[in-house]
Parts: sequence; C-alpha cells; structure tokens
Amino acid sequence: MEKFGYLVCDSSSPGEFLYINPSLFLNIIECVQNVVLRKDISDKRIVYFKILNNCEIVQYIHNDVPEECFGFCQLHRTDPNDRFKVFFPNKNLFVNLLDCVLEARYIISDEGDCPRFQLQFGYFKLLTDDELVKLFHL
Repeated sequence: MEKFGYLVCDSSSPGEFLYINPSLFLNIIECVQNVVLRKDISDKRIVYFKILNNCEIVQYIHNDVPEECFGFCQLHRTDPNDRFKVFFPNKNLFVNLLDCVLEARYIISDEGDCPRFQLQFGYFKLLTDDELVKLFHL
C-alpha cells in the first residue's frame, strides 16, 4: 500500500495545513520527486508524512510527547488495483494521535456511493527532517 504524502502548510498557522496532495506514493523518493517537479508550490512550506500502520497507531496513542504532528485523511479507491486517492475532511493537525482518532470518528464520508471496504481512514505522522533523510536510505 502507498504510505507517503505531503502537505502544503501556511507558516503563520502551525496547527493547520492548506492542501494535501490527492495521491499517496509507494516510497518517499517518489513523493519528494513529485514536489520538486511541481513549480506551483516551490515557494510554500512542504511537510512530508507517513501513513501509520496499526502497530504504529497503538504506539503513538500511548506516547505522551505533545507536538502538532498527527492528522487524518480519507483514503478512497474505486478499484483494488488503483492507488488510493486522498481526501481531507479536516485541515487540522493534532498534538496527539488519540485526539486525532476521536475527531475522525465524527466525520461523515463525502463519498456516498463508495463501498465501505474501499473507503478508509488513514492516520498520519509528519516526518521530521531526520526521519525523512533516514527514509531516503532504506
């Protein structure tokens, strides 16, 4: 499954983002290349993220270090062979993953005709510079 994406952030509002790229990427290199090729966002603050797996979700729920680095999105695909498309019903970042999960519970899908198995929530963590560079070498 694709697990990497990026946000375009407003430097004056650290707890919010302006835009999330509508597609996820299989690896971080693809994701960064997409940003580099897009000239329309070159002057914006770009932040990369990773969709968390179930084990990571449980780990971060129990983490007490508050930082605005978690968010959620809806992942949708019409064919199991297609890449997930990303929709963001909420443009806020959360200081802990539990608050993020609780907020996501109240979101109603905009994709009414989408079968439930094809619509999922993705919880993500913003990558630090160190985490990003480490992923380049995996």
